[in-house]
Amino acid sequence: MEVKGYLSSVSFDGENIDIQHSKMIQKSLGGEHVRIPVDSVVSVALRGVKLMTNGALSFSVLRPDGSETGHPDDAASTNGNPFTVLVTYGQRNKFNELINAINERIAATPRVPLENIDDLEQSGKQYLQKTADSMIAHFSGDDGTFLILNKNTIENGGEKQSLAGVTARLEMGSDLQSRVTMTRLLALGVFAFAAKKKKGGERYLTIEGPDFMWATEVNRKKISKAEAFAVKVNNQAKQAPVEPAAPEGAGLANPAPQQHAADSTADILAKLAQLHDSGVLTDEEFTAAKAKALGI
Repeated sequence: MEVKGYLSSVSFDGENIDIQHSKMIQKSLGGEHVRIPVDSVVSVALRGVKLMTNGALSFSVLRPDGSETGHPDDAASTNGNPFTVLVTYGQRNKFNELINAINERIAATPRVPLENIDDLEQSGKQYLQKTADSMIAHFSGDDGTFLILNKNTIENGGEKQSLAGVTARLEMGSDLQSRVTMTRLLALGVFAFAAKKKKGGERYLTIEGPDFMWATEVNRKKISKAEAFAVKVNNQAKQAPVEPAAPEGAGLANPAPQQHAADSTADILAKLAQLHDSGVLTDEEFTAAKAKALGI
């Protein structure tokens, strides 16, 4: 017998249960086609079916270690479970007939572990891993910066950072200049700002974390979008899991960070000299910024 569910179908020939998923949901439920020998099924359940809410038909399957896969409580809990089918209220009677037929067969046969269960469950886990940090919002800056806000991380180009401790702001260029030192702006790559600092009227979207900072200029047409993006970042950052602190003294045995710091200081001094030579920085500004870069 064959019964059609929501975007899936189940057929049972007395020996095997075949689940066929449509392309729309096959990734979330663990593949296009799943075959389960009936003697590997421990129990069948139909849960969560209501007049205006889809439910889930599920098969609890025996693993080689003797454990069982169990049943989801409702349709919302089926992601990553390859042994489930979504069922509408109107389809419930036909699925109950299917359940009765399968239960009769289960009662007459001993249980045997499903051999390829690891492969089937892995396909569902891969889907959950992909969606665990799914995209929430994005913003494109005028300088080509493309920011992506995910559930637990934020991305800028090929760089991805945890949302733990992250703050987003939309601020005037003059406010950014007064809040962040020129040395830090140059060290973190916000070089374009230094050349425009005397105007002071531009707006910048800044994303700051414990050890990084990104900034992108925002024109008037995108101010509302930038504000909305900043709000989403801050709200999501409040929900981000707190990362464990690094052990005290971690990394001290590795000389690479010291070399990187030295290279960064040399780069900063070179950029400061360039800005000074071009007239962007005054003598006083150049002297002060250089002293900060050298830690004097």
